[in-house]
Order: sequence, then structure tokens, then C-alpha cells
Amino acid sequence: MQPVSPFGKRILPLVVPLGAAVLAAACLLLYGLRARIERSSADGWTDASARPTLHAGVEQIAREEGFLLLTGWALDEGVEYQSYNWGNGSQVRGPWNDSRLALLDAENGALYLLPTQARAPAADASWLPEDGLDYGRCSLTARVPVSGLPGQAEICVTFTLPDGSRYLYHTGEEVGL
Repeated sequence: MQPVSPFGKRILPLVVPLGAAVLAAACLLLYGLRARIERSSADGWTDASARPTLHAGVEQIAREEGFLLLTGWALDEGVEYQSYNWGNGSQVRGPWNDSRLALLDAENGALYLLPTQARAPAADASWLPEDGLDYGRCSLTARVPVSGLPGQAEICVTFTLPDGSRYLYHTGEEVGL
């Protein structure tokens, strides 16, 4: 084994903390991109009433210290999609949960796509169909700062399906900020 130079003895202890700091910075950057509000035009979305299996709703609207908290749900009732599970290397059938809570500014047609966390619904959710299908992660939560959002907006839910088609579900619920 060759002896470590004095330079190496000073640098080696810094490698691990420096690597951890770089990894943490990269994670924060990715989280920041994931957690940002995206602005779009409602014109680029098809009205969800054109697809009768799409259903959504709002469960809670709350404001807390400069933030808006929304909870709701979204599902494609009775529909399972074929996809490939890279983890186990096989074809699977199941729900497609690519939905987000959104705010629609009716004044100018701007759509604010909110960073939305999806989770499995409670087993006793009254809106959950009793058809025996597992609807996966169809409960939605968004917590966003109210700054930069419109003063009055309709709460909507967006659906992006596997074929790339995009639908906008109008809940009819209004929120004033």
C-alpha cells in the first residue's frame, strides 16, 4: 500500500461532506421544479365532460398563513390501462393516476396547475366506486402560496391520459384569494 500524501489527508475527509452537499443541492433543485405552479391556457385542454368516465371533486378548501390548501380526488371510473412495470418486468393493468388540482381564472382563461401530491383514498371514501377496481392514488392534495394566484378562481382537476390526451374537469367550486 502506498502512503497517502499530506495533500490527500487534507482533501479525503472533505470528499464525503462535499458529495453530500452537491447531492442535497441537486435534490432541492429537482424538488423546486416539481413543486412549482405551472401556468397554462385552458384552451389546450379538452373539457372532461367529453369523456363520461372522468370524475373528480373537491373535499376541502382552506387558507392558512398565506397558503391555500386543497384536497380532492380524481378517477377514471371503470377504466384500467395496460402498461409496463419496469420494476418487475411485466405487463400490468390498472389505474392511470396522472391528475392535478388546478385553478382556472375565468377572467382571462389562465390555468394554474398546482403541485399535487397523490395518495391512496380512504377505504370508506363516499365517492369511491364500488366496482371492485383498485383506483390507486386518486386522492389529491395541494398546498401553495397564494401570492401570484388570481383573486378569484374555479377549482378544477386535470387528467393526462397515457395517450397524451389532456382533460380539464370543472368542479364548479370557487375560491377567493
